[in-house]
Amino acid sequence: MARALRSSPEDPPDPESTSGRASGAVRPLKRHVVTVDELRRWCLENGRVVLPVDRVREDTAAAILDRSPETLRHWRSNERPLPFTLIRGRATYHLADLADLINAEPAE
Repeated sequence: MARALRSSPEDPPDPESTSGRASGAVRPLKRHVVTVDELRRWCLENGRVVLPVDRVREDTAAAILDRSPETLRHWRSNERPLPFTLIRGRATYHLADLADLINAEPAE
């Protein structure tokens, strides 16, 4: 199964180093901003098709977001703010919209 691409911290917290903060404090995580180029590269590395104008099919979008295709269908029916376009009856997503969604998620 392909590895999902989600925003990940660049510097994991180091519990031994508090950098002058109160004992036990953990420094905030730095977020990695996901770009369209990274998503395109991920698709190529994982055998996923990128359609013209940087669009991907529902199954690829779900894999990128580490969600099931059913979740994306649920989001569409409940007006979740993830733009999509129906092409020949199938939902497609712009890589830029997927990157925006990933980058808008709070750091874990």
